Amino acid sequence: MSVDFGFEPVKHGKRYFVSYKSSDAGRVGEIARELNRLGVPLWYDHGLEYGLKWKSEISKEINKSEAFIIFVTKGVFSDYESFIVDEYEIASTGKKNIFPIWLDDVKPDPVDGDVKEEMLYLYVDLSNRHLLEMVGKSPEKIAAEMVSRLHLINGREPQPPTKHVPSQSGQNPSSISALMRSAVSFIWDPISAHASLLKKVVAMCVFSAAAVMIFSFANSLSRGAVSPFITTESEIIPYGDTALSADATTDIETEVQADETFAPIELNDSIKKGDRNVLFGNYPQGENEEVEPLAWRVLDTKEGKALLLTEKLIDRVAYNDHEKNVTWEKCTLREWLNSEFIGRAFNDDERARILETTNYNFDNPKYGTEGGEVTVDRVFILSIDEANKYFDKKEDRMAIPTRYALTRGGYESTALEIKGTRTGWWFLRSPGGSRSAAAAIETDGAIYLIGSNVDNFSAIVRPAIWVELK
Repeated sequence: MSVDFGFEPVKHGKRYFVSYKSSDAGRVGEIARELNRLGVPLWYDHGLEYGLKWKSEISKEINKSEAFIIFVTKGVFSDYESFIVDEYEIASTGKKNIFPIWLDDVKPDPVDGDVKEEMLYLYVDLSNRHLLEMVGKSPEKIAAEMVSRLHLINGREPQPPTKHVPSQSGQNPSSISALMRSAVSFIWDPISAHASLLKKVVAMCVFSAAAVMIFSFANSLSRGAVSPFITTESEIIPYGDTALSADATTDIETEVQADETFAPIELNDSIKKGDRNVLFGNYPQGENEEVEPLAWRVLDTKEGKALLLTEKLIDRVAYNDHEKNVTWEKCTLREWLNSEFIGRAFNDDERARILETTNYNFDNPKYGTEGGEVTVDRVFILSIDEANKYFDKKEDRMAIPTRYALTRGGYESTALEIKGTRTGWWFLRSPGGSRSAAAAIETDGAIYLIGSNVDNFSAIVRPAIWVELK
């Protein structure tokens, strides 16, 4: 039966395939309409009748899509519909990014009969991909969070959003979850690589009990942690300023020069705007926390002072350590920069040269989200206005993470590079499309006005300071 969500599916260019249970068309349609309003290009099965040509048409659309979005509900597992499994099999075989959106608190309850193990396979595999839990949220909230979180895919498991520095004692729940996923992969990878779906079903008869125990343990540990999606293929980058798009099939070449191509110079009173690789302070940068000089880019100079921005993204720190409505004035990143970071990165003489800066925090220019009060900071991050003012083109805003930041859980692009090194993304201090989001610089250097959730722990910070040159 053909479904109409109230808008035409996008059939050309970049789009996202929507998979759902037919009985959930009403609630999925509300979310889809909100995503469509935000400009997200979606394809769904409007005008497509189930029949002989159905699978070939579905296969064609999935293969053309940038990602596969599946809405997971109780109905998916309580009443078997083979096309759900068929669509998922096509996407999985085609190595598409698969984004499960959890609308219900689903528990393992596969149907009885011949398809029991088939649905168990689907459940375990979906759960192993880290669902975005949207249980009980409104269509508007779900759509906003999908836009905010789907555009920044974390390539590794984040730490629980309770501290900036991981606990030194006890087992980290995220590492346990990763271990559980590895155990499931140990069971499934040999099967998935060499078997058809039918053979997988047969194999599941042997492995189903072990798989359920593995998943149940991992799921009980990982619930409640704020977690971006996990993917091993390509990333999703913004479509304009408001929605999803992607262009991650090949690496791109840019005119950006890596900071290593500029000879390092010590901070001195002769530096000028545009200088690169200016050394000032020290901070861990190696994979084993090796401390190295911090390299800075000179964004501006005036009256014996210079505005510096780190060349690289230096540490994994969220804008705020938990989800809430917050401005730059009250966020935990501001506190961290002006206490822990400034104390760790600079000695007494260097700290004496760092000036207090009055920062005006303007509203978001597109969405009108309030920017909050004027602040006085010694260390800060750039605003939307400053990111426009100090860079001639978006490629100049691209930056690469340090190995230290990556080992701490920061994100690196799977497709965008500067001189062979993958780029990362970084928060701006300006608000995003809502009070619980902050604007950001994407991996391709674009300013993402709608931003990302403030508690997104895949972000890597890029500090800025005004310093006295003499």
